[in-house]
Amino acid sequence: MRLLTDTGSAVATFSRFTRVLFVAALLVCAGCAPRSETEPVTPQWLRPSTNGHYLVSAAGNPYIVQADSAWWLAERSTREDVVRYLDARRAQGFNTVMVAATLDHGKARNAFGETIWDGDASRPNPRFFEQIDFILKQAELRDMHVAMAPAWVKHVTPPRGEGLSVHNAYGFGLWIGERYRGHPIIWLMGGDDVEWHQAIVNEVARGITVGVTGSEAGHDGVVMTYHPAWAKSSAERFHDSQWLDFHMAQSGHCGRTLAAGHELTEADFERRWPKPAMDGEPFYEGHPLCMDPSRPYSTPQQVRNGLYNAAFGGGAGIAYGHHSVWQMYQPDRKGVNGPIRYWYDALHDEVAGQVIHLRRLLESRPILTRVPDGGVGTAAAGIRFTRAEDGTYLMAYSTDGAPLTVDLAGLSGSNATLWWYDPRTGAASEIETTRAGGEVTLAPPSPQDWVLVADDASQGFPPPGTRIDQPLDHR
Repeated sequence: MRLLTDTGSAVATFSRFTRVLFVAALLVCAGCAPRSETEPVTPQWLRPSTNGHYLVSAAGNPYIVQADSAWWLAERSTREDVVRYLDARRAQGFNTVMVAATLDHGKARNAFGETIWDGDASRPNPRFFEQIDFILKQAELRDMHVAMAPAWVKHVTPPRGEGLSVHNAYGFGLWIGERYRGHPIIWLMGGDDVEWHQAIVNEVARGITVGVTGSEAGHDGVVMTYHPAWAKSSAERFHDSQWLDFHMAQSGHCGRTLAAGHELTEADFERRWPKPAMDGEPFYEGHPLCMDPSRPYSTPQQVRNGLYNAAFGGGAGIAYGHHSVWQMYQPDRKGVNGPIRYWYDALHDEVAGQVIHLRRLLESRPILTRVPDGGVGTAAAGIRFTRAEDGTYLMAYSTDGAPLTVDLAGLSGSNATLWWYDPRTGAASEIETTRAGGEVTLAPPSPQDWVLVADDASQGFPPPGTRIDQPLDHR
């Protein structure tokens, strides 16, 4: 199987003959035997970096997930919809799509009239998964990854829904893990899980691990995280879980949570024995404040604020969402919480094409040494800082165009090269090269959000947004 990567990423490639093809459904239960351990297992294609803060490939190349939320893609899309959606997102630079195998209580029929299981999760329906097979195949053709929730736990467990329980969770995980063995999936446990459902989540994770690897003894070949409820991080309950490779937070869709992405990711960054962390659900584009369609909808600047807040908090990945797209809203469907555009029109809304600029900014400087804030500037409302631990660069983000004050004495060299970086266009403009001593205050070019980048001039970094060859992570 060819490992899915961005164009130009030096991520390991594996033989296509390692893929295990499933041509028939397997009836499973908690007592089913695992697959033979002699069968090939895809090496873990993403792992935490040695310092525990970022994701790297099997070869040690830093890797930033740029994900889009398409939770209802599997249940609400035709084959043509999938192609149209993936073509658009790939053109915008996304390398990952987040989907749920089932989001709607496990009882809804997909576009082909199939439900995910017959009665409950102990009887998964292989015909339902043919659409997921297609999504994975089409994503692979576009060098994109799929981050998949096997089931949206909040909706498929009592009292909200039925179908998944502690009694059948392992068997369901085993079945779906075996079906997709060899695919470089990011497995998303949970799903808006207010009650956490730890016992069920642990059993699903255990089943998937055995299904993919053929053994409970190791975790190689599996990449997992957990999608929590609002203003929470997976670290709250699962930090010590061996199956969890990186943390996911959800800053959510209320005004009070617009800065939560930074707070949550920074808190996870500072944990003892850290794991990589990212905000998996910030304020969506085209989303009403606090789920209330009578209140204002998100502005592009607010959406960018959420993305940059989380990244500058030490985020190892970026997750974007559009309120119309995640639910595949179109004329024949009742919308959830007031979507105002159809999904196929909303695909091209403003911020969707701007997320790539954040990823390119992060990839234009060494990733593995980056830390949040670090005291490089004067704290102020709406200002976020991130810097290289070795002093080779620093970045400051003004959420609303307020002047930025940074301390250049923290840079490793005697001279500093200063740049403005535009989150809307990805354009960088050099300000000046100056002595790196003491504080400097600069006003952004316009009353919008801007990034100030200060480099140790001796490093010879290219303009912000120009990708560099990243230092490898060596174990």
